[in-house]
Amino acid sequence: MFQNVRFTGNPTENLEPLVSAAVRCVNEVLELEIHGEEGSGGRMAFFKKQGVYWVDYYVGGRRKGERIGPDKKLAETVMQKRKVAIAEGKFLRKQQPVTTTFDDLAQAYLHYARDNKCSWGRDETSVKKLLEIFSGRRLTEITPASIERYKTLRRASKTIYGRCPTPATLNRELACLKRMFNVARKGLIELKGGIPAENPTSAVESLDEHNIRDRVLTAEEFDRMLEASPDYSKPILLCAYYTGMRKAEILHLTWDRVDLKAGFIRLKGADSKTGERCSVPIG
Repeated sequence: MFQNVRFTGNPTENLEPLVSAAVRCVNEVLELEIHGEEGSGGRMAFFKKQGVYWVDYYVGGRRKGERIGPDKKLAETVMQKRKVAIAEGKFLRKQQPVTTTFDDLAQAYLHYARDNKCSWGRDETSVKKLLEIFSGRRLTEITPASIERYKTLRRASKTIYGRCPTPATLNRELACLKRMFNVARKGLIELKGGIPAENPTSAVESLDEHNIRDRVLTAEEFDRMLEASPDYSKPILLCAYYTGMRKAEILHLTWDRVDLKAGFIRLKGADSKTGERCSVPIG
């Protein structure tokens, strides 16, 4: 840098170009002290060399250099990002390869759901459908694109009654898949093969729900259905027809919820789909 500086005449008169060159050099280099678990006490800088900016720093006692390009502002931005990452102890922390399969996740999650959720039966149904598509895949192979493919395949499938699954049903399955990854990422279940850093369902949108009932049975139609039904199902049908309660609410109904004196069935939050308490009039 200083090879073209020549000292002639009074030496003090020749200091100005030397000092100016040194100042220019210093202005091109910005140094910062980093404090953190990794790189504590190390020095960080970005500098320009032959028209190209570089970022120079230490991680775990080892020197690293990154070629940025001619953009000075970009070099400053990269340096600041590296500074924060090193200070938080996250930079260049390599994640071990994820070997966990979806089957492993499904088994661990269902065990967790049985112990922690009242609606684990619904999750069990959703997981069964998810396994039809994702069984045998590693978690890293379950991507937003593969989930979109799942939505397409499920919408084209048929139920045992010959109907396509409703958008609400598919949304419950997608919500279950999202919970499975979230529970795993929170460390609430143990997966020895590791888990992906990101939840692949985050980029997937739910379906619009337009589940419209065609109509309600007339009293005459209900009487004919009741007459043709087996005896064990008649109390269930009568309760559904006269109260409007959902199937799960009826099947899980116990006598302590029935207040004959006041004329109400009192459902707790755990009994209802909405998770809220409600009183259903009877009689």
